[in-house]
Formats: sequence, structure tokens, C-alpha cells
Amino acid sequence: MSDSTPAPSYAPAETTVTPSPDDSLKAIASEFMVEEQARQFTATPSAPAPTPQVQYIPDPVTDQDGYKAWALMQSQRHQQLDTTLRDVSSKITAFEQRMQQQKIDADVDRAVDIVNQQWKVEKDFAEVHLEHEYRKNPSFKRIWDNRDRNPEAFEKALKVVAEKRSAMFQVRQDPQIAENVRAAQSSQRTMATTAKQRPEDEAPNDPREFDAWWRAKARGF
Repeated sequence: MSDSTPAPSYAPAETTVTPSPDDSLKAIASEFMVEEQARQFTATPSAPAPTPQVQYIPDPVTDQDGYKAWALMQSQRHQQLDTTLRDVSSKITAFEQRMQQQKIDADVDRAVDIVNQQWKVEKDFAEVHLEHEYRKNPSFKRIWDNRDRNPEAFEKALKVVAEKRSAMFQVRQDPQIAENVRAAQSSQRTMATTAKQRPEDEAPNDPREFDAWWRAKARGF
């Protein structure tokens, strides 16, 4: 009687597929849409209706003078109320626009700080590339417009964009160009030192020698 050992089985190796940056942004945007749809089912309580107030209005037939005075007063009140509402609305609009712009500026600064962890470029240059991504990529635009509702998706998207464009900012300096710049700078320093050491460019202190030196300079020698 002999023992039989079963042959070992090998599981197939798993293949790892790295998603592209655009696919990552679409996935993040899709995740946000699912959360947004779930949020829409949340019921919001309604405010109670205000109780109407009864106002005495003079009868236009039996009390014509009283009715005219009431109508004039109502017209003046409406004009005053309309002027006040326009003034308040204008101030509120200006305040909201100022606050919104400050909020946008703060969000842009935060976005630049995140992408510049990889890019390491000037702020204005980073803003241009973020704006380009906003205009050209619908997924990134949706995430940016809803950044306050889902800040986690917003930060993920910025890191994907930073990784996507990081290769553009990896500047490699040509060794020959660097050598040419170094040689040019060395030549300029040598010429400047030589020019300072030319004795004919220095004015003598003796008045007679200075006169001869000046006439020579005037003749171009």
C-alpha cells in the first residue's frame, strides 16, 4: 500500500491595472453623485404660514376723503418700502459677492498648495493649469463646483490632477547649456577684472600728467 500525494495547484497570477488620471477623476465624481442623490431624499421641515393681519380700509363710497388719504399713505409706504428693499438688496448682493470672492480666493490658494506639493511652480502658473483642467475636464469641474459639499472628493481630485501633470514640470537642464552659462559668466568676470586693471584708464594725480592724459583720451588713445 502506497501513499499518493496530490499535485499542487497554482492560482493564476493577478494582473494589476493602473487606472488613468481621467478615470480616477470620473470615479471620484461618480462617488459624489451617489452621495448627492442620497442627500436629496432627506426631508426638510416647512415653516408655518404667517397669520394674516386684518387692516381697516375706509369705504370709497361712504368715506371718500378717508379712502383717498388711506390710498395716498399706502402709495407712500410702498415707495418707501421699495426704496429700502432696493438699497438693502444692493448691499446684500455686494456683501455676498465680496464674501464669495474671498471664499474662491481661499479655495484657489488651498488647491495651489496641494498641487504644488508635486509641481513646485509659481502660484500664477499653477492657477492657469488648474483653470485649464476646470474648463476641459467635466469630472473635475463637477467636483470643483461641489467642493464644499464633498471636501474629501475635492482633495482627492486635486491630487489626481497633480499627478497627471507632474511630468510637465520636471525640467531637466542640458549639461552643455549649463557649461556654456558657466563659461560666459567666467568670461564676464575676467573682462571686468581686466578692465579695472588697465593703467591708461586711471587718471593721474599730477596736474601736468593729467593734462597729457586728458588730451590722449580726447584723441581716442
